[in-house]
Amino acid sequence: MVNAQNWLDNKYPNKQETKEIKANDSKQLNGSLTIADYPNLEIIHIPDQKNLTQLQIINNEKLEILDVTNNCRLTNLNVQNCLSLKKLYCWDNKLTNLDLSQNLNLEELIIRNYLPKSIKVFKRSADKRKEAKCRIIEEQLAPYKNRLESWRKANKEALKKVQKETWRKKGFSEEEIKNWTDVGIELVDHDFADWLRNIKKVDVEWILNNEEDFKNLKESYKNYGLCEECQQPNTEIYLCQPCAFRYSQQNPEKRISGNPKIDQFIRRLQSDGKQLEWIPYEQFTDIEHIANGGFGKVYKAEWENKKIAFSRWLPERGG
Repeated sequence: MVNAQNWLDNKYPNKQETKEIKANDSKQLNGSLTIADYPNLEIIHIPDQKNLTQLQIINNEKLEILDVTNNCRLTNLNVQNCLSLKKLYCWDNKLTNLDLSQNLNLEELIIRNYLPKSIKVFKRSADKRKEAKCRIIEEQLAPYKNRLESWRKANKEALKKVQKETWRKKGFSEEEIKNWTDVGIELVDHDFADWLRNIKKVDVEWILNNEEDFKNLKESYKNYGLCEECQQPNTEIYLCQPCAFRYSQQNPEKRISGNPKIDQFIRRLQSDGKQLEWIPYEQFTDIEHIANGGFGKVYKAEWENKKIAFSRWLPERGG
């Protein structure tokens, strides 16, 4: 995985000349990303980023197309002062807030996000512009007093039809859709079913014979996403233990400190799948002392454009 902000700053350093920002789906971006003050930027194309959580699009006056589809962990999309925006694609993510009140030139909007089932009331405002398209939503929900659960029940068949169409686009027949949903996969979980069949290489019979393994896989897939290296569910947030261990074995130079006790400690944690390595002091820049601790001094510094904190042991205290 790559720090999203570092990726942007390194790949598109010239804001004046940049007209398109595009993320290669093979390079997974991690964390939050701010794309701001690109005066000639026209297109942003950042789909299929499983670990991108927040996206700020600010002061890009010529931006016309924004595509952030299938970012399954994206919860916050903030679009400000992008008045030329005409097309916005942001389906299949976990957005909890989206304000498009400034984007009066928007012509095409596809959100198709999954609203959590916990949401019971959904309100929107259509009083600022008579021609506002969200009046359609207002008209749909008004008979149900803005209660989503009531609307879902009344439109159950229509929702099923939309979800089944997504399954069919992924190559599932009507019979296969029924078989997969009969064993506990919901219609909205078409991506998970697609991964099980085409990456994990298992079928419905495997699920029936391995109920506990299936349950664990489903939870890991939904909670932690996929590892970009092996395409298997991470075992913790942003961590795939098998790949982390393999990396530590294939890159022994990453765990050499020169101190046998420290190296032994690092190896032990790496063998448990923890992403830990030794960073030589000379690789730190902008070092600033923060405070003294009981066994050492605490500093803050930069390392590979990342802000971090570290301790330096005091030899007289047994460090």
